[in-house]
Amino acid sequence: GEKSFNFKIDGDISFSKKFKTDIKLVDAREKLAEHRNEWKAEKIYFKNHGNRIHHEDEPKYTLNELEFNKYIFIENLLKEIKVYLGSKDGNMLLLFLDPNDKLEKIRKILTEANTNGFKFRLKNGTIVNECQENVRRLEEILVNGNELYISTPQKSEVIIYSGQSKTPSIYSLDKGKSLAEIRKELENTWKEQSQLYMCSDCYFLDQSKHEIEGTRENHLNLGDILSIENGNDVLNICRKYEHDLIKLTNKCGYGFIMKDGSVKRAKYRAFTIEETPKHHNFEDKYEEGLFECKNEFQELYKRNFITFATGEFVDEVKKALNKENREEKVKSLKKIAEDYGYFYASSVCFGGVIIQKKVDTKYSKQQGSVKSFNVESHLMGTALETGQSTAMELNSIKSRCVIRGGAEYCNRSSWLHSIQDPETWEIIEYNEIHSIFSLLENSLRKTVLEILGKRILKANIDKFEYPMDENKQHSLEIGNQLEDIPNIKDCQIFTTILKEKKDKHTFSSCVAYDTHENPIIIINRVPNKKKFAKKLNAKTSSPKCIPVRIGWMVVGYPTDAFDFELSNQIIIESEKLELNDQYIVNNFSHQTNLNLEKCALSTRWVTFFPSTKFRVFICLLLENSQKETESR
Repeated sequence: GEKSFNFKIDGDISFSKKFKTDIKLVDAREKLAEHRNEWKAEKIYFKNHGNRIHHEDEPKYTLNELEFNKYIFIENLLKEIKVYLGSKDGNMLLLFLDPNDKLEKIRKILTEANTNGFKFRLKNGTIVNECQENVRRLEEILVNGNELYISTPQKSEVIIYSGQSKTPSIYSLDKGKSLAEIRKELENTWKEQSQLYMCSDCYFLDQSKHEIEGTRENHLNLGDILSIENGNDVLNICRKYEHDLIKLTNKCGYGFIMKDGSVKRAKYRAFTIEETPKHHNFEDKYEEGLFECKNEFQELYKRNFITFATGEFVDEVKKALNKENREEKVKSLKKIAEDYGYFYASSVCFGGVIIQKKVDTKYSKQQGSVKSFNVESHLMGTALETGQSTAMELNSIKSRCVIRGGAEYCNRSSWLHSIQDPETWEIIEYNEIHSIFSLLENSLRKTVLEILGKRILKANIDKFEYPMDENKQHSLEIGNQLEDIPNIKDCQIFTTILKEKKDKHTFSSCVAYDTHENPIIIINRVPNKKKFAKKLNAKTSSPKCIPVRIGWMVVGYPTDAFDFELSNQIIIESEKLELNDQYIVNNFSHQTNLNLEKCALSTRWVTFFPSTKFRVFICLLLENSQKETESR
């Protein structure tokens, strides 16, 4: 008789089917695979307690014996595979294949599906040699476990990265064409506005980003070198810049100065560049912006160079520091900056640029007897009548064109084409600017900074509302305002309380440190003997607040700015003093050799008693070398 059996396939999908109780397993497999495209009898296996029953062992079992928890478990080796003819944007076939099958068997199946003249591709896009198809299995080349990519000699979209450009180009190319043919096609399709750039100086890269020699381009097809990225065909092109590397780095070895509203290269070389990487990354860009600013340039970036100050530059600095007095030292350092540049850039852009600067100048004229004007000019102009007298406002637009890099300018098209030659490149943009003296080694740089003196690195006034009925300490965190001062732990911070009007409220402030990099201003209110009555609003219980302003400034050595103006210098006097038993400070005096044009800051640490550790911090501001103190 017949019996209805319950089946579970791959431990998930369940179904029921009637079979004769004495049916052989091989016949049951054939019946199960009937009318199912995703099943084949030879790819179905019965399971006994989780173990696969090989086909040759099936005569040992019956369907009744294989029932476990009312189910017969079977395994289908065929998996749903998406076959892409090229990229994801191309044609796609949905087939049921065994990932454990050799590629030569998969080829027969695809040929039966009318897919001919194709090549298997590895996960990165590399073509599988036909002699390897009897060794490699399908699962070795599947992407994401269920995607098979094959290359066919047909035209389809290819994403092209030219150099290290982050903005790719998309072209429809024939994968069956040789690389030599593709090169010629890309050279002809290069356009002025395109990110793609292809010339005789460029070369193709394979899937491992290795250079493909020009002699092989006639023997390789485009489909042989395409990579697979996110399911898309990708072609990588790079350009040989190495022959220009020495010239480019030599141009980088100069500092620059700002003069007459423009950037000019310094007279002498301040540093040399030692090349560390074997491969260099370049970025191709073309930009056309507003205000008649047009440029095209190649940006050299992530170069990982080691920069060294030249021996001549270091010797000049040492000579300047050996001068007799401070004024002569500063004068010599300033002369060095003028010769070697005030700044240098750790990142530069090479290429060519055309900048048209327009200056809009407005002026007016007054005439008493003329009623109107006719202004004829290629510039802009407007006239206004006012009775017997006419006032005229004119907008005069002056235009000045600056060209850097490229060949001699004849027309825009030819100049843009000349920029493709690295021999015509100039530095057109400086990035990551640093002081020229930051090239010095640490001890010498520190000496230069000490000669130039400390500066006010940052100052601010913050507002604060102090509750009148409280005498608690209040803190003001300023660390987030000092993130641009890397040496904050070596700086001095001065604070003062600024009140809008005189009253009986007395405040004091000091600086504490949560960490070396996180200073906090502590504000204290001196208790008043006379207690203030609390005046509470009928609707609220909020106490009255005293508006207070806290002024603070940070004084220290700039880490990457070298100011040669001594009038901007800050000098700090500092010493420790002790109070006697009558609370009198002995020998309280200032330096007598201060020669300042602006100001000095004086600090004192005062110890009340030898047996205690309580100290008072006093700050005095001395203006125009006049030492004035305020008694409180």
